[in-house]
Amino acid sequence: MLGFDCIQWVDCIKYLGVHVCSGKNLAFDIAPVKRSFYAACSSITVYTSAKSLDELIHLTVGLHESYCLPILTYASAAVSFSIKQLHDSNVCWN
Repeated sequence: MLGFDCIQWVDCIKYLGVHVCSGKNLAFDIAPVKRSFYAACSSITVYTSAKSLDELIHLTVGLHESYCLPILTYASAAVSFSIKQLHDSNVCWN
């Protein structure tokens, strides 16, 4: 209770873009981040007059690095990930 209002109990809360999970230990949920990352990757469509395949690949990789990678790595310096979460993040990027 907070005053006369009842506060709901939730399993996970989003705070500054980071999903914090309830429990005995501090844990973070990366599933929403992975979904956002995959959605951003899927939204990149390259309409260009690239002269070669190398040019097209360079442009696509550049877009992924500048637009999608920040979604995946947001707050990674402040969050402690488990080994499985690090592996899942690496799988996303690869």
